[in-house]
Amino acid sequence: MRVVLDSTILVSAFFAPHGLSDEILTFARRGIFQICISYPILAEIERVADHEVAPALPLF
Repeated sequence: MRVVLDSTILVSAFFAPHGLSDEILTFARRGIFQICISYPILAEIERVADHEVAPALPLF
């Protein structure tokens, strides 16, 4: 089975490693389904990472 995941699910899995989003990715890692991603979804993940996540990270 192929599944298209919204960028929110993919980003949330990184910040809540034991949450529902991570469980969804665990199913994919186990081969229960295959994740399909489009270029627009990748662009949205990049935009979120650049403009919303990166400024919230501490500077080292």
